[in-house]
Amino acid sequence: MPLGTKPSRRRRPATTPRRCWLKPESQDVAAALVLFGAFVLSAVAFKSGTLRLVFDTGHYLTCSSDLSFEAWQVTGPTGWCFASLPGGDLAVWSGSETSES
Repeated sequence: MPLGTKPSRRRRPATTPRRCWLKPESQDVAAALVLFGAFVLSAVAFKSGTLRLVFDTGHYLTCSSDLSFEAWQVTGPTGWCFASLPGGDLAVWSGSETSES
């Protein structure tokens, strides 16, 4: 679903989302299953390379940058691509150009 599009159904917001850490090296993603089927209400990519997603359930997901690898990448329907570069920089592609901040 494109960002900015209103969801066709409303979910009851979670009262207080609990904080948990997902560690890629353990491949244990059970804590993130609560986000399955949730709609993204907002996405912010910070210049530091951190990504923050807020969902209609009241949960949020924050993905920090990494010193050694691209921690995340997001591609939109119109060709825009955002990626967290190793070391914390943010790269943005608009389909024809590349820009690093």
